Amino acid sequence: MLTLNHEKARDLAQEAWYRVLRARHSLKPGGNFPAYLTTIATNLWRDWYRSAKRAGPMADYRLASLDEVISSDDGTSIVFGDAIADLSALSSHDEMLLSVDIDDALKQLTPLLRDVLVARFLTGESCAEIGRRHGRTEQTISAWVRQAIRLMQEHFQKPGRRPHSLEKA
Repeated sequence: MLTLNHEKARDLAQEAWYRVLRARHSLKPGGNFPAYLTTIATNLWRDWYRSAKRAGPMADYRLASLDEVISSDDGTSIVFGDAIADLSALSSHDEMLLSVDIDDALKQLTPLLRDVLVARFLTGESCAEIGRRHGRTEQTISAWVRQAIRLMQEHFQKPGRRPHSLEKA
């Protein structure tokens, strides 16, 4: 009932039973087992829901497979992966211009947000690792990453902004 989806319900049930089995040694023999199982499932669902809400457009349910077929109004269809630009196909000049655009956006960030964003996405550090380095919690670092991404998006979406890649060399 929580998920309103058979596949997600199966995943939720499996995860809930896994948690019950993992904690089986600490369960009280006379305890209310159905209530315990329901509480675990509800808490798991809440965690999934919150995580998806924080992920926004990157939530699992919003991501599409690159193999997904897209049909147009005129009846033609293409594979989603074919409709996405291949960054490795950029000319060296366009690649350099894109790099300048990204550098301009990064310059708009505070040194702290820039460091966190670079560490997270270029160096590949987890939010927990970055948090230990900065003496902050993983949740704080996640919030900083989201803030930095939002600021970068705002930079690229500014009205009247002309990307370097559109300027004549």
